[in-house]
Amino acid sequence: MKEAFEQLVQENNAQSRVRVLGFTDKVPELMHIASLVVTKPGGLTTTESLASKLPMVIINPIPRSRRRKRRISSF
Repeated sequence: MKEAFEQLVQENNAQSRVRVLGFTDKVPELMHIASLVVTKPGGLTTTESLASKLPMVIINPIPRSRRRKRRISSF
């Protein structure tokens, strides 16, 4: 999936504005400078994004968990 996103970034000449990252242990630092988080659904990333007040784009959600996550994020 990472390669597909990298290709999209390249096709749209967005290399100067978009970084596609794989695993990293620098999540707090990256969230501090980020404008948006694109991620698959997951409790930890969702919690970190909400705590950082970052908007999220969630990809490949699991159908049943969407309703539950929507309820949680509507607080």
